[in-house]
Amino acid sequence: MRRAEQRPENSGRRTWKMLGYGAILLLAGGYAYHTLQGQQGVAALFEKRETITRLQEETANLRQEVERRRERIRKLGDNRAEQELEIRRRLKYARPGESIIVLPPDKPADPIP
Repeated sequence: MRRAEQRPENSGRRTWKMLGYGAILLLAGGYAYHTLQGQQGVAALFEKRETITRLQEETANLRQEVERRRERIRKLGDNRAEQELEIRRRLKYARPGESIIVLPPDKPADPIP
């Protein structure tokens, strides 16, 4: 008789135990899904890495541009003829007896229909 009395009690415990494991598994699955697909998930990680790579390339290009401009400034400081050419080009100055011809900017070609 004792076995018959224990059986319903064990059955109830076993059911609650299975429900507990199921709830834990469901919560763990939800957390894993949120971790992988949420705002801080794998897709966001890849996007951030691409952004970092793009910004690093942009930074390298800007550093090259700065270096090129520094070199140009250095050349202008050292070379009087370079200075004169740059002033004449920017301010459109001419020496006595010289003529400056200013052409309109190039227009893009019309597409062929």
